[in-house]
Amino acid sequence: MKIFRKSFSIILLFSFFASHTQILPKQKDSIINILKMVQSIEKLKSIDILVDYYIKNNPDSALIYNTELLKEIQKTSNQKYLAKYYNNLAVYYLYQSQFYKAKSAIEHAIIIQQKEDLKNDLADSYKTLAGIYYYLESYNEAITFSFKTLKIYEGNNNNLGVISSLNNIGLLNAELGNFNKAVENYRSAINLINMQKIIKNKASLYGNLGMVYKKKKEYDSAKLYYNKSIKEDLKYNSKRGLTHTYYDLANLYAFYLKNLDSANYYYKKSLKWAIQNDKTMLASIYSAKARMLIESGNYSNGIITMKKALKIAENNGSKQIIKLAHYKLYEVYKKQNKWKEAILHLESYIDMSEAMETEKGKLAMANMEAKYENEKNRAKIETLMLRQKMDKKIKRLLIFAILLMSITFMLFTRNFFIKRKKNLVEKELLKIEKEKIDQELQFKTRQLTSQALMMMQKNKLIDTILQNLSKIKGDAVTNNKELANLKRKLKKSLHS
Repeated sequence: MKIFRKSFSIILLFSFFASHTQILPKQKDSIINILKMVQSIEKLKSIDILVDYYIKNNPDSALIYNTELLKEIQKTSNQKYLAKYYNNLAVYYLYQSQFYKAKSAIEHAIIIQQKEDLKNDLADSYKTLAGIYYYLESYNEAITFSFKTLKIYEGNNNNLGVISSLNNIGLLNAELGNFNKAVENYRSAINLINMQKIIKNKASLYGNLGMVYKKKKEYDSAKLYYNKSIKEDLKYNSKRGLTHTYYDLANLYAFYLKNLDSANYYYKKSLKWAIQNDKTMLASIYSAKARMLIESGNYSNGIITMKKALKIAENNGSKQIIKLAHYKLYEVYKKQNKWKEAILHLESYIDMSEAMETEKGKLAMANMEAKYENEKNRAKIETLMLRQKMDKKIKRLLIFAILLMSITFMLFTRNFFIKRKKNLVEKELLKIEKEKIDQELQFKTRQLTSQALMMMQKNKLIDTILQNLSKIKGDAVTNNKELANLKRKLKKSLHS
């Protein structure tokens, strides 16, 4: 069935949230053979596929393979598949109705996927967590994580993922009574299917729209979309889809429109495939048809049909249908004043109710214990995350300190070499200046030496002149002419 309803099988409900690899039974043996030959990642992948195969049909076998998966992960430390291990564990607990254990497991997967940036796997985990919150009746949280899933799919341009997320959000809005929002979600998904020319999911979306309009008591619109769903399923020969939609349409005619002929017609159509392929669905169809017959006053056929539903449900272990069948048989026998049969079915109903309540109590206790463990684990995770955060902060500070020291050392080294270069330049300049001064000093020395020599020559000349003057002093008159010449020579010498 394509609607979210608590009375449905957990398998049907969860199919909207968890996306697992589908393999045919005949492929199982070949995968087991592959395990003997492949190593490493391929081996992890093969074991994970086997877990997915067994999770719906044989959860205990799935748990065994998941344990094998963990052993292989421990050899390789592969974080991607460690997250898958926790995801598989969450699905297993979900099928066991141990919702808090499922929640704890999926949260471990999410922490790993966030750390490793595994966005596609993270989207699947968010989807699973949304399903867990649905069963815990925390619908707002379920919607929150469905939107987180939607955001990742939109970022990756994963149109099928976007459609699936919109479908889930629509189902949740319908559960909360937000029918207009649900219609908007489904229409957005259908528009995307039409734009991208996707052949999958359209029938399911039409069926869900029919369910919403039925809840809104807009029965003509409900019929319209149920028929659109049937048309899509016929186009692609989806027998399972047809079975569920025929069943929904039959219930619409039986319990809302009170059109028994049309209801019988669609019950007959839904039975055609369910008889061979889906015993749980078969029990639901017979149970619904029996209730219709009893409510219309056709007690004999109603009893016969309800007993068929009861027998199938007992073989399948469908406890809710067994409980409902006993109660309805008690009611109809009471109306016929058949007290013996009525009391027998009432006792069976009470026994089943008590058994279910005991089981429910045990489950509630297990869930409470799991919740306590979950809170302890959450505290440990928060402490670990805080420690990791502090470690990261210390690491960043250490890196900053090292970087600062490196920069300081580089600046010191640079300044040292600049100063050294400057000193060398100054030393070279001083050397050049000294050489220049030495040259000038040598020049001045030579100049002074030359001048000294000239002075010595002049002094010698003066001495000679003085001697000559002494000689000629006595004969001044006769030698005036010669004296005049000597004076001129003396003046000339002095001027030069």
